Amino acid sequence: MKLLVRKQRRKLRLFIAYGFFLLCSTTLILAVYAGLHWWLVTHTTVISPVTGTKEKHISREILQSKKEVVMMGLQNAHIVYQNVTVTTDNSVTISLQNNETVILSLNKNIDQQIASLQLTIANLTIEGKQFKRLDFRFDKPVLTL
Repeated sequence: MKLLVRKQRRKLRLFIAYGFFLLCSTTLILAVYAGLHWWLVTHTTVISPVTGTKEKHISREILQSKKEVVMMGLQNAHIVYQNVTVTTDNSVTISLQNNETVILSLNKNIDQQIASLQLTIANLTIEGKQFKRLDFRFDKPVLTL
């Protein structure tokens, strides 16, 4: 009779030990998962799908100064524009005559982009074509006729 009680106690102790081990390992796994999830959420950088750059919060003063730089470049290149809008995703939208839209990237050299715009407008004028949209944010300009 005593032998039967010892076997039952031993089985009970093993059951409790395995249960405790299972509880501890499950808690550890969940803690590691929660820690990795927290780390990924707090250390993830959002990349803009359009420009491929990290998004930044830009103050209004900086946007205004960039707008003035673009406007001066357009005036120096003798390009007539109606409106210039600077967005927080580091791009500039310029409305030209005849509902033509030009998008420049602030991550690239503005003067080079304006020179390319001037050359493109001259070439299209010679060919007798008008464009609807010209996008300089990419490696090769995207022209929509």
